[in-house]
Amino acid sequence: AGRPPGDPMTRPDAAALWPVYRRAMAVGARALAPHLVRFGRIAPRGELVDLGGADGTLAFQLARMVPGLAVTVVDRAVNADAFHARRAELDAPVAARFCAADLQEPGGLGPLLAEAGVIVASNVMHLLAPAQRDRLLAAIHAHAPPGCKLLVYDQFVSRDRVDSASCLIVDWLLCGHRFDCSEAEFAAELTGRYAEVRHKRVPGLPGAMVAGVVAR
Repeated sequence: AGRPPGDPMTRPDAAALWPVYRRAMAVGARALAPHLVRFGRIAPRGELVDLGGADGTLAFQLARMVPGLAVTVVDRAVNADAFHARRAELDAPVAARFCAADLQEPGGLGPLLAEAGVIVASNVMHLLAPAQRDRLLAAIHAHAPPGCKLLVYDQFVSRDRVDSASCLIVDWLLCGHRFDCSEAEFAAELTGRYAEVRHKRVPGLPGAMVAGVVAR
């Protein structure tokens, strides 16, 4: 219940898909992380919550770049072992934890979000149906403290590029949701709930970044 038709990660054969999913999420994390740090103005010694962070590859890369950053990775429970294995491989210790949750049902995320100074959602929004995306954004706004930064990276449509892959995608995991939102259009979705909303497309990255600050 609550999951879209065709969600492949709930099928009996999903165990074979999860390693592929984690590798896909890890691709480009090293290149993406410095852009997120600069664009998101991630401050040292804060609390970062990575929504849909899989095995923590991106979160650990961010922690490596930002002194004293503590990270919480939120994803389905099946990713917990991969998270702990990835953490064990780190050259230096990182304050990090894994919390099991399904972002399609964000109602239980309140206590985690309430601790966050920065919330990252990388390649997450295109996995959600519009109503699910709206519920997640509403939960972040309701529970994260005022001043908390929301930092989103995704495969947003580039309206001035006819070869923009996002124009045609039904998610690569075949979740069944067409994602044809530009970064400017997504930023408009944030306006009203969030302050200081801005977006940026960086040459060399296939997607774009959108940021906002919780204000209420």
